[in-house]
Amino acid sequence: MREIRKKENKNQEFFDLCKYIEREIFKYDENQKLKQASCLQLRGLVNGKDFGHREYNGESKYPIKSVLIAFQINKNKILNSIQGKNFTNEISQMRYICKIIENDISKVLGDLHFFQESITSTFKIGSDIKNLENIWLYFSNNSKMYDQIRYLDNDGNEKIRINYENGKAVLVPQNKLQNKKNRYYFYETMKLNKNQHYISKLDLNIEGNAIEYPIKPMLRFSTRIFVNDKPMGMIIVNYLAGNLLSNFTEASKNSMGTLNVLNSNGYWITGGSNDENWAFMYDEKKENSFKKKYPLEWN
Repeated sequence: MREIRKKENKNQEFFDLCKYIEREIFKYDENQKLKQASCLQLRGLVNGKDFGHREYNGESKYPIKSVLIAFQINKNKILNSIQGKNFTNEISQMRYICKIIENDISKVLGDLHFFQESITSTFKIGSDIKNLENIWLYFSNNSKMYDQIRYLDNDGNEKIRINYENGKAVLVPQNKLQNKKNRYYFYETMKLNKNQHYISKLDLNIEGNAIEYPIKPMLRFSTRIFVNDKPMGMIIVNYLAGNLLSNFTEASKNSMGTLNVLNSNGYWITGGSNDENWAFMYDEKKENSFKKKYPLEWN
């Protein structure tokens, strides 16, 4: 029964993804649907293959909800990229769009794999952890993409943490490291099997049980560490999503009307007022949602 329910949930998530692409990317009306070949191409993106299957089987390479977030964030990039191009049919256009999304996601997952391999090798050969810290510092200074790069043990204790602050990567001292076992992304990552990935929802960074200011929009990418099949903790990278949202806001200035980025619960990420954006992160603002303010549009 649990597996049946899991499959049903995945199919509903995939339906929501297709619906978003129909309305927001292809600009279809209610009577127009993606062709089966386009849906299979999209399934292939989720499964990490050139072409997908009609039914959901096994674990996806990318979580479907995370693929939807990638489409939402890159909406204007996609629309600008396809503008003026002559596609022979819908499937060729879908293949082009899926490549944009896959490149965006796979870059971060490729980095995550690098961190995973570097710490696994350190454990296997018994190398000095200081060498690993120096490698991560060098990587962070050159990448400039990640607010935090962390290694956590199985109990949620941060063992290594690299912060990117004021244009420079900094190693956080041992007495400043925190326990994150109560954070949702630790719990979700602990469910993963070997070589699986977790991509979090888009939210604000929290430090010391409080929202960090100035606010930092974050996507967290994580994977578990196994050494000789023994679980040894996890890697979590905090992807700086603020630049993506800034690009969206800048692009929307040239659009007619107001463009909004909403989460799956109908709350504003961007596009609302100061009291409406990120309202789901604040107990006193939980009533400020697009879903409640515009119920007809939401439904």
